[in-house]
Amino acid sequence: MANVAVYNIEGKEVGTIDLSDAVFGVEVNEHLVHMAVVNQLANKRQGTQKAKTRSEVSGGGRKPWRQKGTVMQDRDPPDLRSGQAVEWYLLRCRETTLLR
Repeated sequence: MANVAVYNIEGKEVGTIDLSDAVFGVEVNEHLVHMAVVNQLANKRQGTQKAKTRSEVSGGGRKPWRQKGTVMQDRDPPDLRSGQAVEWYLLRCRETTLLR
C-alpha cells in the first residue's frame, strides 16, 4: 500500500492516506488514457456542426421559366454579354474602314 500526503486549502499537510495497490499499483495504459482524452474532447464538440439542408442552400430549386417562348429569354442575350458587343462593334468598324 502506498501512503500519500493530504493537504488542505492553504497547502499545509494535514495527514496521510493509504491507497490500495489493486487500484493505484497497476501500470498506466497510455493508449487507454489517450482514448479517454479523445473521447472527452469529442463530447465537448458534439452538436456544434451543421450541414445546410436543401431549403437553406443557394439555388438548386426548380427552373424559374422555361427556356424558349418567353420574354425572359430576350432580356439578356448571350452574344451581348460581358463586353462582347463592344468587341463586335469594333471589329465591324474596322472592317468598314478597311473596305473604304
